[in-house]
Amino acid sequence: MTMLIMKQNNKSNDDQAAAVAGGGASDGDNGDNDIRKSTTDNCLIASLDAVSLFTNVPVDETIDFILDEVYRSYHQHLDIPENLLRFLLEACTKESPFRGSDGKMYRQVDGVVMGSPLGVLFANFYMGLVERRVLSVPHLRPFTYGRYVDDIFVKVRDRKHLQDLRDAFISSSCLNFTLELHDDGSLPFLDVFVKPVVTSVHVK
Repeated sequence: MTMLIMKQNNKSNDDQAAAVAGGGASDGDNGDNDIRKSTTDNCLIASLDAVSLFTNVPVDETIDFILDEVYRSYHQHLDIPENLLRFLLEACTKESPFRGSDGKMYRQVDGVVMGSPLGVLFANFYMGLVERRVLSVPHLRPFTYGRYVDDIFVKVRDRKHLQDLRDAFISSSCLNFTLELHDDGSLPFLDVFVKPVVTSVHVK
């Protein structure tokens, strides 16, 4: 029997650990439990990281996805008209002026500004769109999947499965993804150290 134990590093962040979600970003403890219950029998655990996620989020594509989810995927719609919500989202993201190091004023037309109240929202929606494309392919789906914003935890069959998954994330988005894999089976993820421990049952 193999089980995973999660060891807190010196600096802890309960919100980060609790937000790891099985099958995508979520609130609650489901992803945390998925990682705890995951086994490494004949499998690999690894992490993927979306490089510079916030500044590379495609604003127009993400707004389209948000509107589809809000007005065509849920039973309860917002009272605000769709065209007005689109206008507000565009105004808050594509009309954000900032002063450059040369003293001139610039307007960011794509990507989301770091520290923006909409930054995490847009990043999560875009990652949700990418996950929908990638994880709907049966042979790519990992045994365990958890994500906190741009950090992804996966349990996969082997190195080829991991590489195919990474390639699919890259080809299905405008992002690049780095991966981390430890030969001893242990893995630091967020503020948690995930380590496989082999246990056995002793019968007298």
